Amino acid sequence: MANYRFSAKVVSRGGGQSVIAKAAYNHRTKLRDERTGELKDYSRAGGVLFSGIFTPKDAPAWTRDREQLWNAVERREDASTRPKEAQLARDIELSLPHELTNQQRQQLVTDFVREQFARKGMIVDVAIHSPGKNSDPRNYHAHLLVTMREIGPDGFGKKVREWNSRQQLEHWREEWEKIQNRYLERHGHEARVDRRTLEAQGIDREPTTHRGPHVDAMERKGVPTERGQAARETFYRNREVAKLKRELAGVQRQIAEMEHGQHRVRPTETRTGAKDNYQDATRQNTARERQKIDRTLDTIRAQKSIRHERFRPANDNRLSLPRIPKVPLRATAKALDATAKLVEGIFTFFEPASAPKTPEQIEAQERQLEKQRKREERLEWEREHHRKQFDRDR
Repeated sequence: MANYRFSAKVVSRGGGQSVIAKAAYNHRTKLRDERTGELKDYSRAGGVLFSGIFTPKDAPAWTRDREQLWNAVERREDASTRPKEAQLARDIELSLPHELTNQQRQQLVTDFVREQFARKGMIVDVAIHSPGKNSDPRNYHAHLLVTMREIGPDGFGKKVREWNSRQQLEHWREEWEKIQNRYLERHGHEARVDRRTLEAQGIDREPTTHRGPHVDAMERKGVPTERGQAARETFYRNREVAKLKRELAGVQRQIAEMEHGQHRVRPTETRTGAKDNYQDATRQNTARERQKIDRTLDTIRAQKSIRHERFRPANDNRLSLPRIPKVPLRATAKALDATAKLVEGIFTFFEPASAPKTPEQIEAQERQLEKQRKREERLEWEREHHRKQFDRDR
């Protein structure tokens, strides 16, 4: 399942926001605010893959100039009845499928913006960003700044209240889901997006919260934040739940293998008596394992209500979970367990306590460790294969 994100907010003066600053930040450029005379300069930041303005057919030519467009929006709000609380634009953030190419993502956003906004009379200022240097490499996203007033040859007119309705927002969210899935299918990808909540999709995972660029910048400097703290706690709880599910699946698989005739009957026992004893022991072990796993999951879910307790990513920062007993495994499984413990110890030792890593950084580090583990498994398999081949040749 690919990631779905459609976040819509309003840029308003009542919230101390400036649409000039927002546009300059989205496009990593310089824009001058004519009201205050300030120069909003974000040109030193990079990562913009596409930048463009989409307008209706009857919009004046000056609306295609970014600085003129948003200064005109500011002047029009100065003439309104409540200029200090004016709503300047709608700020929409979209996550883009990382499976697509840059050209395909640009065409996806272009089709969506033209169909849902420009043809209905709105002006949209679009910027597509690549993943940040220290963020998730799949984090391709787009910023849309959408006007809230009707536009004509003479400039901006009245605000269109229907564009602010809940029904309109849900319609945009639904259309964004449909067009993403259409593009993914068209270009041969099996991934799909779903705008429903994780609970509605039947996924037992706690949803994460969006941190934002300011929180990420503070976290990279080693300054802990409440939002970053909550994101890390959610990340580790989800990881522990996933780990328990994998262990439960492994225990159930081992029990199923034993039930299919891998149990050896002792010579002094009759076959019927040994089978009965084995089935009784299997049922008891299964019941005990499930009870322990249920208790552990209850412990993790109880942690979801804790939001303000400081998280310390050091040696004692993991949840105190009982280790699930396992039936004897093959030598390969034991080797994998030892490798996993070694990797976890290395990761815990080198994790700085003064500057906790973001979940994206942790996931990137774990992906590298997973690649290393698979390479080691492949080498081990090749050595074992050559050894068996040598024994057969002898």
